[in-house]
Amino acid sequence: MTQPSVADLRSRAATTNDDLQAASDLLTRAWLARSPTVNVTPGDLSWWFCQAWPDELGQHLRLWEHEGKQVAWSWHEQAGAEGPAELEYHVWSGDEAVDAAVGRRIVESSLGDAGIEAWASERDVQRVAIYEANGLRRLEPWTPGVRHSRLSQYQRSLDDPIPDALLPDGYRIRPLTGADEIERRVDVHRAAFAPSRMSAGKYERLVTLPDYQFEDDLVVEAPDGSFAAFTMAWWDPVALVGEFEPVGTHPDHQRRGLGKGLLAYALRRYRDLGAELVQVYSSAENAASEALYRSVGFERRAMHHRYRRAVPVPA
Repeated sequence: MTQPSVADLRSRAATTNDDLQAASDLLTRAWLARSPTVNVTPGDLSWWFCQAWPDELGQHLRLWEHEGKQVAWSWHEQAGAEGPAELEYHVWSGDEAVDAAVGRRIVESSLGDAGIEAWASERDVQRVAIYEANGLRRLEPWTPGVRHSRLSQYQRSLDDPIPDALLPDGYRIRPLTGADEIERRVDVHRAAFAPSRMSAGKYERLVTLPDYQFEDDLVVEAPDGSFAAFTMAWWDPVALVGEFEPVGTHPDHQRRGLGKGLLAYALRRYRDLGAELVQVYSSAENAASEALYRSVGFERRAMHHRYRRAVPVPA
């Protein structure tokens, strides 16, 4: 079978929130078509850019055009003290052969002397083949120096029963009310994911991004007024897809059912909004998070594996 030509494929660094929105829109189109290879939501892009503060958007996001139409984006993390360079990309042209050709070009153009890591769903045969052809090899579970080598992609429909959102007496669920609560929101995130690199600067960037809404930023407030648990309930109102990222509980408030109660509440909220599908990712090595998501009706759609190309493949 003749491979389609993508000789005119062009890319450029993103510069503004409009470019971030354009990348998000490409994801929305893929979700609307229920593409089997779309794995992230617009909220993920905002979350990554938040985490990249104080870097400029163009240091990480590139937009790719073929025949004058945007068909892909790629997200790049440079190699540093915490690990090798990382690549994430999404392609959606509506033509599987074109998507494969574009994906190959993105991966080939991202390879460097320092090595690279990337994720692939076990169901995405096309992406796995591209990785393997370019010398990326799947990491085994518990690879030394790798925090996560496998991610469970959980999804659920809103047609299935949702458990009751029960919380201990004195706890209540609410959204953030505004930027004046950023410091408290950062504090609970840092406690839940210690050691954490979350900062006020990162969160201040987050609340300015196109897909962020204060009403989607949900917290459990403890009887003393402190934040005890949280989740970002990202919402794509066009594709009718939601995603939880991240989900966490302060260590002082764990084992009280706060995470389950918060997720049940948020799932009901998604149902009221008209969501058709909700997803969440979990480290496959984290038994507690795996059990939490299953307890509110999520089922594993796919396992995602980390791939690594340690050195360039000889010519």
